[in-house]
Amino acid sequence: QQHPDSTSTRLLLEEGMLSSLTCPLIAMGHPIGFIFFTCRYTNAYQKAHVDLFREIAGQLSIIVEKSRLYERLLTLNEEKNRLLGVAAHDLRNPIGVAQGYLKLVLAETVGPLNPAQRKLLERVERSSLRMLNLVNDLLDVSAIESGRLNLDLEEVELEPYLAEVLETSALLAAEKSITLLAEVQRPLPRVRLDRRRFDQVLHNLLTNAVKFSQSGTIITLGARTEPHAVQIFVQDQGQGLCDEELGRVFKALARGSTRPAGDERSTGMGLAISSRIVEAHGGSIAVQSNPGEGARFIV
Repeated sequence: QQHPDSTSTRLLLEEGMLSSLTCPLIAMGHPIGFIFFTCRYTNAYQKAHVDLFREIAGQLSIIVEKSRLYERLLTLNEEKNRLLGVAAHDLRNPIGVAQGYLKLVLAETVGPLNPAQRKLLERVERSSLRMLNLVNDLLDVSAIESGRLNLDLEEVELEPYLAEVLETSALLAAEKSITLLAEVQRPLPRVRLDRRRFDQVLHNLLTNAVKFSQSGTIITLGARTEPHAVQIFVQDQGQGLCDEELGRVFKALARGSTRPAGDERSTGMGLAISSRIVEAHGGSIAVQSNPGEGARFIV
């Protein structure tokens, strides 16, 4: 039906020729608006109409309030990311300075150290390095969540790049008598990636593989071509993951039932950061695993 304009509506109401109904919109106990219904016939609204209109008003109130809360949540989340980034950035500088002085002392540039002193200072250095890694993870999370993860893409020859990554991880594996192997299907194409960011991804995967593997096992870094893509994988012979853990392994602060084989520690953010970096490159990351059979992370 054609609705009368406001002037006609007012005149008809004054003459008692219209039915009208006002339903307030109430959200969180406060009025936020109303819906005004009119009909050109008198006594048109029955109880069924009234109940339906009130239900509509109630649903609209919920929708409006949820959208307001969502906007507020977005604002608070942005503020949280900003404060997190500022705090992490301010923490990184003094930690870096402390590490610099520790290196000078350990190099005995200010005098010789006895064995006990060296042992204590090496513990301090390891602790400060863990703290620096945590701060860097917080900065990465802040950049990712606020949409400020900028990539510096370049053409990279994949085979020598992977060989370099494997070489830099060899010392870490050797400390636990773990063997690192390469399994590369040649030829590999050139790819566009941010070397620094992608180093983080592969370093996280290889470090985790070493962390959860026993001495004497093998870790494989492999690559092969697929239609329109390149697959890079890290395969270990560690403790593996159960089905429940597979679904949340890439979530921030996710902790599984498996424990490091040595005394290594984790911030619980490495895989979540790696996942977002891979996605920013237009790729995907997945894991295949069974308990006691190791894990295979595929990029």
